[in-house]
Amino acid sequence: MFIDVVSELCAKKGISVSSMCDKLSISRSALARWRDGSEPRNSTVKMIADYFGVSTAYLQGIEDA
Repeated sequence: MFIDVVSELCAKKGISVSSMCDKLSISRSALARWRDGSEPRNSTVKMIADYFGVSTAYLQGIEDA
């Protein structure tokens, strides 16, 4: 699930998911929706992938690191 990958990347970077959302101007309601299983918009996936230096496919669980 998307939020699991993001949570893992945040942990490796030593930040919380909420902190990452604040840095990227992502709303807390979006974060809550992801935790409920919703998928983010493609533009949001791209922004987060760029932030962590990973591919969008990795974030979406399509490919391994």
